[in-house]
Amino acid sequence: MEWLYQVYLFLDGFLIAPYRMAQPPILGFYLGTGLLALYAVVLGALTSEAAIWANARNLEDQSHAMVRMHNLSFRALAAKNKKAFKAANHEANDAFGKYFFAWMANAAASLWPLAFALGWMQWRFQDVHFAFPGLPIDLGFAFLFLICYILASILFSKIKKRLPIFAKSVALSQMARDHADEMVTLADLQASK
Repeated sequence: MEWLYQVYLFLDGFLIAPYRMAQPPILGFYLGTGLLALYAVVLGALTSEAAIWANARNLEDQSHAMVRMHNLSFRALAAKNKKAFKAANHEANDAFGKYFFAWMANAAASLWPLAFALGWMQWRFQDVHFAFPGLPIDLGFAFLFLICYILASILFSKIKKRLPIFAKSVALSQMARDHADEMVTLADLQASK
């Protein structure tokens, strides 16, 4: 892990600067931690978006396969063809699993900056603890960082759709919602009888 220590040393000047901008020091700590959380959220979103761009064709193909096999299985169900239904349903479940886990992998790609930021904070602020009024225990830097990270994630999710760099993931999500409307439902089967 010597390489990670070298990365922390390299980035330390940039990451610690916001912590030194405000007085009193506790305000600087809140400001620095808030900005670090925002950096982690944005860098994670960019990483996830890069993964989506790299896998866009595969995600589209999996989405189409999932809808096609789902509809085929429901048509077999309507035709009372149990063998065809089982085969198509198995393929639909397989396609859904591939699609679901591909999106989960893209989402997981957004979390590595969280671990990196917490590692840097541990390296920098390991012995810093906060006494919060009304709580009998001291809370460390990780507690404050995670609160800031959650707030930054919520804030960023509100503006992400408006940023052009995230257009691909927004378009793929919209495509998935559009395909959901094309899926045959049990109600459709009953209405066609």
